Amino acid sequence: MTFQQIDEKIVSGFLAFSVRDNQKAEIICNEAFEICNELSYKLGLAGCYALQARLFFRNQQIQNAIDALQKSISTTDEIGNKEFLSVLIYTLSLYYFRFEQYSLSIKYANESLEMFNQLNDDYGKAEGFSILAVSYLMLSELDKALENGLLSYELWLNNKLLDRAASELINIAVIYNDKAEFAEAIQYLLRAVNLKLKYKEDLEAGKDIIGSVDYFYNKYYFISNANDSSLADAYINLGTAYERIGNYKEAGLYLEKSLPIKRTLNDKYGEAAALNQIGYIFLSTDDYVSAEWYFNQAFQLLDSANNNYLSATLYYNLGIISIYNSRLDEARDYLKKSEELFGEIEYPQGQLLVIEQKININLIEKNYQEVYTLADLGINLSTSINAVINKADFLLKLGDAYSADYKYSEAIKSYNQSITLAHDCEYYVKEIEVLQKLVKLYKQIGNVAEAFTCFEQYQELKEKIHTLESTKYMKNMQVLHEVELHKTNEELAQSKITQLEMELIIREKETEMLNQELSVKSQLMLLQMEETSKFKSEILNITKQLDKAENILRKVKMKLKDSPIMQHTWESYLETFTKVHPDFQPLLLKTCPDLTSMEVKICILIKAGLKSEEISQILSVSARTVENHRFHLRKKLGLSERESLGRFLLNL
Repeated sequence: MTFQQIDEKIVSGFLAFSVRDNQKAEIICNEAFEICNELSYKLGLAGCYALQARLFFRNQQIQNAIDALQKSISTTDEIGNKEFLSVLIYTLSLYYFRFEQYSLSIKYANESLEMFNQLNDDYGKAEGFSILAVSYLMLSELDKALENGLLSYELWLNNKLLDRAASELINIAVIYNDKAEFAEAIQYLLRAVNLKLKYKEDLEAGKDIIGSVDYFYNKYYFISNANDSSLADAYINLGTAYERIGNYKEAGLYLEKSLPIKRTLNDKYGEAAALNQIGYIFLSTDDYVSAEWYFNQAFQLLDSANNNYLSATLYYNLGIISIYNSRLDEARDYLKKSEELFGEIEYPQGQLLVIEQKININLIEKNYQEVYTLADLGINLSTSINAVINKADFLLKLGDAYSADYKYSEAIKSYNQSITLAHDCEYYVKEIEVLQKLVKLYKQIGNVAEAFTCFEQYQELKEKIHTLESTKYMKNMQVLHEVELHKTNEELAQSKITQLEMELIIREKETEMLNQELSVKSQLMLLQMEETSKFKSEILNITKQLDKAENILRKVKMKLKDSPIMQHTWESYLETFTKVHPDFQPLLLKTCPDLTSMEVKICILIKAGLKSEEISQILSVSARTVENHRFHLRKKLGLSERESLGRFLLNL
């Protein structure tokens, strides 16, 4: 048998694996091993080890998969096949991720990315950025996670691998969920669902369309089968996002959609994840009996799925239920198991949640010394990962313990530290909770003046929270309606923009104290609007219920945030901008005459105080494109690495 024939045989094994014919793949792999050993064909041996690793991995034998992959890497490195080696190192990164060793996953992903860059391999780079995104997510480094996720998505999209691009949108949405930016998460997830359903529809219609790509031993092979598992993942994450904004009906509908898909695919982990999320919905609505039932159902599935992250989450949720039902010893056992598993997979955010529940148990039992120890542990861990919100929570718990232990000065100090942190990160709900405790404490120790001061702050903040909640509701409504209506046509959008421009002019007359910068931002948000008259009527009905004009203005600005500026509306915006900054554009072009029209637009929007992501939405380009323009602008304007482009333009 020639080497070419051996290659063809090994590829046939990979192809059998790709259609989930594990038995055939294993038979081919064993036969090829014997032939390659007889002929000392090292590339063939490397391919067989790689196929063997995939078979182990599919059977949940992760360590065996890593061992086989290491043999493939060693053999491939020996013969100097850089293309295959780069893919194998990426695969090692993937296996370590699934093995929940995220630091190693990041190490090998970066190593593979260096090789993919040298080879100019866009598919490999997209995979590398993707695994970095989810690994950083698990380490709670959300900004890095988002950066890499967006890079991966853009590469998949540019190479027209639509199903893979949709899968990356799901990863990005998960990051936004962890950032507590649920409206953004819903937007990305619904885009992913629409893209996947369209891709599946085109496949069933017989269209020649590619969804993903895989490297089978000697080259990339394009894959056109529908990925129903990732569609179910999108449904699960939609359920999570809707639950977090309090829309339990939508959350339940999407989670129920995911369950039959996961069962059909025999995806025990996926089904368990959906059941866990349904349980969490019941937990959020204080239906502890139903929540516990769903969590236990999920646990039964995890016996075969073996996922530490989900197991840790389930133990944590059961611990909360046990605390509520005053089963404190049982709660300790659950939380201990949860903490151990979160520690094993290097997930500090999970460990922080467990520490907080352990504090709750000790507060119930009035074991204040243990609360002090746990709170210090939580504060130190929060500081190490820059989890400011968690740190504010631990300072609050510490204040509760001091107060109950009659250490009033220490309690006041801890409460004030918690308030400062909560205020700095706009965690207003926590701030108002601490203020209530301070009012009560000051009254208890007879300091009426301080109690009254805290009460005034409480009242002021309560009004602010009401306003913010109204704005948040508007944003969530915007997401839902934009998706349902798939954006209106240009003529209708322009008509709406004109109406809103007139409304804004009236409001500007009523609010003469608004400064010029706010006027520019308001006009800019007007130019971003694309919606239907039905959505307008719903907004107007909501705004009529509010008394303050500034609340109405804030709602309108939030409503208008996401629509792109169309070319024929740019002149209208530019006219308004020029009234406020008449000298900006002439000075800019005098400073750098060779700027393109797109660069001038970006400079204007930066001057108006917008971030790159907002600019990308307005101009209908990717965030990456905006960053590229910013890079070229810095060069054209002669700015050093330490000089800020935004500061330069603001001062121009």
